[in-house]
Amino acid sequence: MVISVVGITRVFLIHHRLRFNDEEAQLVKRGLARMPKPMSRRLLNAGVWRDAQPGVDLTTEGEAVSHLHFLSDGLAGVYFNEGKIAEIREGFIGEMNVMEPGPASATVRIEAPSRVFSVSGEILRRMIRSDEEFRASLDQHLNAAIKSKLIEANTKMKRKPAAE
Repeated sequence: MVISVVGITRVFLIHHRLRFNDEEAQLVKRGLARMPKPMSRRLLNAGVWRDAQPGVDLTTEGEAVSHLHFLSDGLAGVYFNEGKIAEIREGFIGEMNVMEPGPASATVRIEAPSRVFSVSGEILRRMIRSDEEFRASLDQHLNAAIKSKLIEANTKMKRKPAAE
């Protein structure tokens, strides 16, 4: 019984001692809502926050995706074959090809001063190899981000008049 009480107390302290600053709390709320707090903390500790200025490319079409990014505040344009196809004001960038390294399907370029969280794909791959629960949770969140983008793109396509 003592062991159980110690274990319960330990879990309680771990969950309640975790602190997120405002910026981190917003990323967790908007991008990692169902991820347990300790896992979110591990992910946040693995990456860095930075200010990104217009002209910075987060991904480049046809080149390997090296980092997972979360655009917290600002604006990024999505370019395919040099033409702008979308804008991102918030959310994950690089989520399709960072876990299984592959080329970016588009260039994502910062267009207004922005705040970006970035974590190396290599670090993420190392983390998921050592923690299956983290892998499942991260996959769930990245798949949700992809689904959301596809739904948004389909909705925009439905609104456009057919080309004549």
